[in-house]
Amino acid sequence: MGIRYYLPHSSGCFICGEENTFGVDARFYVEDGCVKADLCIPARFCGFKGVVHGGIVSALLDECMGWSASVFGTKDTLCFTRNLNVKFRKNTPSETPLTLITSFSGKNRMFYESVGCIKDSEGTVYAEGFGQFIAVPADRMDETMNYLRMDPSLTYHPVFIKIYENWKSGQGG
Repeated sequence: MGIRYYLPHSSGCFICGEENTFGVDARFYVEDGCVKADLCIPARFCGFKGVVHGGIVSALLDECMGWSASVFGTKDTLCFTRNLNVKFRKNTPSETPLTLITSFSGKNRMFYESVGCIKDSEGTVYAEGFGQFIAVPADRMDETMNYLRMDPSLTYHPVFIKIYENWKSGQGG
């Protein structure tokens, strides 16, 4: 296991927003060349008893793959989702320790591509995803970056720190 570097979260995001009482509260980090999150999805996110709703599974993969595209793809800005494809292999169980693992898979024209999966500690894969992402336009970076939060007690990924510092210097601050 390598060094763990964290990625920021936001206040109101459904996936990572710590102030969103209705959200999942996922924390993303980079380890061993992948973006990951350790999850135990509460039963309130089920579509059927004990089965996490496919929309929640898709949103988790989307967010994590987007971070992979930003950290390992663009390396100088954040990304918005252009296209998302999720394949459900098995019913994703609630109230079960799971790991979300995504990696950058390449660039196709102006799109950054990432792949990922949700699996349990035994390696059972519940869902796989593929996404295409596009760099956040310069005129939307203020809105996007101002939404993010960082905990001073955590060590953040150097690429994100570079993105953050470049954005701050562009603001004149």
